[in-house]
Amino acid sequence: MSEPKPLIYKTYYDLAKVVLWADSPVAEDGKRASFKLGFRDGNPRFTVNTGIQGREGMITFPMDIPHFVMVMTMLVDLAEKGQPGDRVPITSEATAWENNKPTDRKEIKALLTMGITGEGIVYIGLTANEKPKIVFPFKPSKYHEVRDGNKPVDQSVVSRTMAKGIANMFTTAVGVAMVNYTNEEYTHGIRKPMPLVTPGETGFQSQTKPKSTDNFSDLDSFSL
Repeated sequence: MSEPKPLIYKTYYDLAKVVLWADSPVAEDGKRASFKLGFRDGNPRFTVNTGIQGREGMITFPMDIPHFVMVMTMLVDLAEKGQPGDRVPITSEATAWENNKPTDRKEIKALLTMGITGEGIVYIGLTANEKPKIVFPFKPSKYHEVRDGNKPVDQSVVSRTMAKGIANMFTTAVGVAMVNYTNEEYTHGIRKPMPLVTPGETGFQSQTKPKSTDNFSDLDSFSL
């Protein structure tokens, strides 16, 4: 009987059961954008599907585990202590390539932004060059309402609680993946990781005019 194939090495996968949704669609067919935690070769990354068909509709924010933990800790800190209007931008950069050769320059591939709206809703957003500006609020669906007795709890309070809960859950999930990856290395041997940057890759140019979600008034500064 053959051994099961390793699940983490040279594999892309997302945690499909945990999805954040944008309030408004940016795709012509009305599909809403989604935000997921996933992995590439055991390394965590955030992936946004803008709803636009094909690879040009995807935005990724790759990280190693220390930087992922940093991001999640900052999200919890923002949810606990942040004030309306606060914003924490974090760039994902890579070596710039010219004529299929690396240069000594870096270029921004994606921008992750965490913040709090004027109404007190915690959000996370991800954008890249020629991509739509999309934010994903932490808030319950229209099918759930949190109450204190017979009185609805303010959405800003619920949002902060949800942001902290999802950050903690993501951190736990990455910890489990880290242990599984290490177990696979002991079982199958040390592996050479997949390259995170393809030589000469400069990103995908969208053929669809980017749109911005109109629920957040502070998106003008949410850019690279």
